[in-house]
Amino acid sequence: MKRYFGSSHDHLEIRSVEPQGHPLPVTKTGYKSLWPVHGEYASAEEAAGAVRDWLEESIGNQEWQEFVTESEQPCLF
Repeated sequence: MKRYFGSSHDHLEIRSVEPQGHPLPVTKTGYKSLWPVHGEYASAEEAAGAVRDWLEESIGNQEWQEFVTESEQPCLF
């Protein structure tokens, strides 16, 4: 979490590390940039916990489930 000079927002970056750029439940590119209002999270640990909760919540969405299924069983045609 990083606050930018003169901004009333912090910057959070979510990215897949290994493999780099691998899709995540919240982004097909493996990267997501968020700009929460400064002070929305009291600490970096609190922000990380919110991101983990968001990822866990998103695992159940239909689009992500379809991606996982297709990744596990590639189409032969």
